[in-house]
Amino acid sequence: MAKPLVILHGWGRGDLKKWQPTQKILHQAGFKVFLPPLPGFFGQPPPQKPWTLADYADYVTGYLKHHRLNQPIILGHSFGGSVAIKLI
Repeated sequence: MAKPLVILHGWGRGDLKKWQPTQKILHQAGFKVFLPPLPGFFGQPPPQKPWTLADYADYVTGYLKHHRLNQPIILGHSFGGSVAIKLI
């Protein structure tokens, strides 16, 4: 069974397609890759109020539970790295 790996993207505009080459390489290496768009990014509605890093970490925790991802590897890029640290 493939080990789950969750990529938390950075703060910015654009789309998640730029992660496709990375996803492909990681998939070929035996990982099941998840790339959740965080609220307020990549077409996702923004939060009702400004969120803290802890709020984003809570969102990711909910995402992990929803997808039944137990002990995934978390890869955080830029802002996503800050969110990942809050998950520890």
